[in-house]
Amino acid sequence: MLNECDNKQIAHVAVKPPPFWKHNRVLWFARLEAQFDLAKVSNNTTKFSYVLSAVESDIFNSVNDLVLKPPENGKYEGLELGDQKPSQLLTRMRTLGGDKVGEPLLKSLWLGRLPNGTQTILAALNKNLDQLAIVADKINDLAFPQGINSVAATSDQKTAQLEQQIAQLTQQVSELTSFVNRSRSPARNSNHFRNRSNSRNRFKSSIVDASNTAVGAALNCLTENGPQPIAFFSRKLSETETKYSTYDRELLAIYLVIKHFRHQLEGYNFIIFTEHRPLTFTFNQISDSCSPRQLRHLDFVSQLSTDIRHVSGSDNSVADALSRINALNLSTTDLRHLADSQTKDEELKTKISSNDLSIKLKPLKMGNALEIFYDVSREKVRPYMQEELRFEVFRSLHNLSHPGIRATKRLIQDRFI
Repeated sequence: MLNECDNKQIAHVAVKPPPFWKHNRVLWFARLEAQFDLAKVSNNTTKFSYVLSAVESDIFNSVNDLVLKPPENGKYEGLELGDQKPSQLLTRMRTLGGDKVGEPLLKSLWLGRLPNGTQTILAALNKNLDQLAIVADKINDLAFPQGINSVAATSDQKTAQLEQQIAQLTQQVSELTSFVNRSRSPARNSNHFRNRSNSRNRFKSSIVDASNTAVGAALNCLTENGPQPIAFFSRKLSETETKYSTYDRELLAIYLVIKHFRHQLEGYNFIIFTEHRPLTFTFNQISDSCSPRQLRHLDFVSQLSTDIRHVSGSDNSVADALSRINALNLSTTDLRHLADSQTKDEELKTKISSNDLSIKLKPLKMGNALEIFYDVSREKVRPYMQEELRFEVFRSLHNLSHPGIRATKRLIQDRFI
């Protein structure tokens, strides 16, 4: 008889479930499981029956599908009283509202309690409330799956392989870190940052000058060994600018130089040197005495520097030369020596007697006694230079700005033959 009682599906034991806690169902189920353990209740159907006998009537509305049609297996686990489906929520709201709440109002209240994404989808469907509840359940199942992740123990072999790979990676990272640290010299790095800081603190200066036809300037870096040239600037004045007063031309030169070198001057201490002493008092005068053009130039200059100092003409040779390029005579060739050398040059005689159409040599008189052969095949005549004078011509043109090979060849070919 005892064995027959043990084989019954539902065990008759003395278990008194506590009142159902609506606001904390997890703790309620935990307490109920403790009573099941004490009473040695392990049958799923018995647990299911105890839960149904303990819950209140209003809870049945949310689990009526499980109560009326319970699954064959896992009845007790299926009672997820806290995770209501949209259809279960609708059933409970209908029960609470009864006949007093109409279908449109019930639909509005029900949709308002659903997630925003679900509301958007249901709003586009033209179906009744029950059909919308079915669709909402499907959306809820897709958005919030109730699956349980299985946990499986990994094999010892895979764990050992992973540990070995991690150890190898750790060793490689350690070797790379030590290699990088060895390749970096602390002294080198400190010198790098110190030089970078010193270069930022160094003063830059620009010596500016303006003539009647052009403006010129030299950008220098002031060092312990004196000013070191960085760049040069020269520009021809327009016809209107040549009519400016000396003060306006010198101020225009400062404005043009700062505008040209602005990308090299921003963030540096900058000094402006000029031969025109009145400009040193520019930023101390009353602005009412300035013309609109002067105010524009001064406003732009003041954005980078207001330190304008006077320099004597003897110390301003570079800027003075750049502003008076038209006054420079670059020719260092003695015309009489050139004429005498051409009369003795055999290469010139060969070119004159040849039928070469690329050049057209003709003698041109220079004064009363000099006669020099020029190439007149182009619009610009070019004097013929014999071999002994060619290096002197090359050096005089190349030393102007030290251009490249192609630029130097073009300079010589445009002026001499």
